[in-house]
Amino acid sequence: MNRLLSTAVMLVLLGTAALAADGISGTWSSGTGPAAQTFIFKVQGDTFVGITCGPCDDPATAFRVTNGRIVDAQHVTFVVDREQGRRDQVSGTLSGTQLTMATRREGSTATPANTVLVRVLGKRSAAAPPPAPPRASDIEGRWVAVGRVAQQNVTLKVRDNRISGVICGPCDDPDGVFLIEDGVLDGNNISFYIHHIDTPYASVQANGPGRNFMKGTITGNVMKFKWVREGRENEPGGEMVLTGPIRTSVANTTAVAAAGCDRDCLRGYITRYLDAMVAHTPNALPLAANLRFTEDTVDMKLGEGLWKQASKIRPYRLDILDVAQGVAASQVVVEEAGSPVMLMLRLRIENRMLTEVETQVTRSQKEGAIFAVDALQSPNAAMIKPVDPARRSSRADAIKLAEFYPAGLEVGSFVAVNAPFAADAYRFENGRLMAGKGCTFQPPSCEDIKGQTITKHPGLSYRVVAVDEELGITLLRMNFGPAGGRYGAGNGLMVWEAFKVYGGEIHGVEAFMKIMPVDKPSGWDTDVRHPRP
Repeated sequence: MNRLLSTAVMLVLLGTAALAADGISGTWSSGTGPAAQTFIFKVQGDTFVGITCGPCDDPATAFRVTNGRIVDAQHVTFVVDREQGRRDQVSGTLSGTQLTMATRREGSTATPANTVLVRVLGKRSAAAPPPAPPRASDIEGRWVAVGRVAQQNVTLKVRDNRISGVICGPCDDPDGVFLIEDGVLDGNNISFYIHHIDTPYASVQANGPGRNFMKGTITGNVMKFKWVREGRENEPGGEMVLTGPIRTSVANTTAVAAAGCDRDCLRGYITRYLDAMVAHTPNALPLAANLRFTEDTVDMKLGEGLWKQASKIRPYRLDILDVAQGVAASQVVVEEAGSPVMLMLRLRIENRMLTEVETQVTRSQKEGAIFAVDALQSPNAAMIKPVDPARRSSRADAIKLAEFYPAGLEVGSFVAVNAPFAADAYRFENGRLMAGKGCTFQPPSCEDIKGQTITKHPGLSYRVVAVDEELGITLLRMNFGPAGGRYGAGNGLMVWEAFKVYGGEIHGVEAFMKIMPVDKPSGWDTDVRHPRP
């Protein structure tokens, strides 16, 4: 009789533990949106571990859940390990799909704070891959999966070369948030598991824990992974590429947005954009949810306009990289259905995502007034040569030097505004040399860029697009105004002018331009300027 009673008690206890495990296992959330807190729990017997985050693309909010214990069918306890040794003690009460947590800082006598979480059920979205570089300090942060329609974000935490974290996409949907665990950083090699628990415990018992094993290598800011289903290592898996890290801070997200992408990073975005355009695969790019794209001032869906028939990228490409602002601009020659066009491109990158794409496309002499596209074989060596740091202008001075140009255009004389052109200064417009040594446009006067005869452009306006401090290039987008009908009734010349400035002088001017309706705003004119009298 006693043996039967002991067996019955054991069965009850096992059933209670199973019920509790079934109740706590998986993903829980305090709501939706970026401010929501997400918890993911992995159960092993009557214990569990996990992670909490919110927003889940910010490493500053991702913390390990440890010492999880199932007390009975309705109660659990666990610890949230926060930074610098701080720990939160949590007692939880389960009621169906609701978990009420009472949280208090370890060692504190304050009244516990209550939070209600709701279990996330439903779709088992296939999650994506991982991150990692050589040193632990280089890995922490958010990494982004390249070329995915549903953007995946991987946030990693590293302690003593052990990796944990979270993967999500979209990160404001708790149903798409999964635990990263059991990770190891070994030199340039990285591995970890993605735990796809989002179903009741009974299903996990029957089908296994649902983990993907990720194994990859780190090269610079790129991680390349191969993944397989745990327990199916002999079967074909998949591949994943991540770029990062983007180290965000609750207090300083703006600064990190700019600092997170250096010159090589910005240049890489131009290359990726052009490659995707020729391949007609806009979704291969890391696109922000609020991405805006214009061609010739018209809002379009990325993939329209030049994207439809772009067939080749020619060698000419002048990149202008503004690291401080996260702006990557370029003058590029592209083939559209086999015919050359001049593409002016401006990208804005924030948190390693494309948020703005502004383009201007010139396809003919009728559109551009000048169209010497075949003369554009490679960028001018003087334009792409880095400026000696001792001769570089400050950012403010680089803009002021370039602004002499629109001031001279407005009054019809660079002499009148005493524009500081260097003795070797030149100007190219749509591939044709229009001023400087060797100019044949209006010889011999055009060889003197400062003294040559120019048309008045009253009503001219412009905006500062970018400042490349290393190359000493200031990029302006100018609307030349009606210019007395010179460009046709109701038209004006829209000019993207790159100025090589250093040592207090303007050394070169290179422009991509197009005739367009003069009164049509670019759509990006948040800081329109006019030449100062």
